[in-house]
Amino acid sequence: QQGMEGLAGPRRLSKIMRGQTDVSLAAPTGDDCVICLADMSESCVRAPCGHHFHQECLDNYLVASRQQSHDMHLRTRCPICRRSLRFPKAVEASSRSGLSIEVVDVPDVDSRCHFDRAYRFLDLGGFQRPDMLYVLTSNDDRKTPASEVMWTLESSSRVVVHLNFRSEHHASDTGAWSWLRAGGWHRNSSLRSTVSSGVPNGPYSGPVFSKEF
Repeated sequence: QQGMEGLAGPRRLSKIMRGQTDVSLAAPTGDDCVICLADMSESCVRAPCGHHFHQECLDNYLVASRQQSHDMHLRTRCPICRRSLRFPKAVEASSRSGLSIEVVDVPDVDSRCHFDRAYRFLDLGGFQRPDMLYVLTSNDDRKTPASEVMWTLESSSRVVVHLNFRSEHHASDTGAWSWLRAGGWHRNSSLRSTVSSGVPNGPYSGPVFSKEF
């Protein structure tokens, strides 16, 4: 555990900070905390982006953010610059549409599948592994034509990407087959599909296609 001596003895990061952020304890800066507007003369923490806050203020901010998102696996953002309070992942994602997209740890059962829709995971299938990441996307990206790039992933090392379609229909009737074949994706029958809620025909599970990059 990370500690720092204070006026009342060693300080420790709270459970929510240790579990959801890469925030570290820091010496007082004397600047004003942007959350409460009081000077930071004690109990200061530093975000990975370099911004400082009162520890209690950032704790309260994290609690409020978690209550609003309803999902603990989302990477909470700095109140000032909106950068993640986690250090960067080995894989980063962007969407052609500009809609929200985030590479996160594999979510828990009952977590949301998308930023903008309330579908939830009922079963993680074969994806609940420590070496796996999840690309949390916006459901409205489904409107991107199959002939155009929807998302772009950038990685600092070799990775295997898995595409888990929600159903056979989502793979066969959307134009996906053509670019899957052209791009060298193979159907991965050894990786069990997730199961998710949804309308009109949920629960959904579908084929998994994989490719190494």
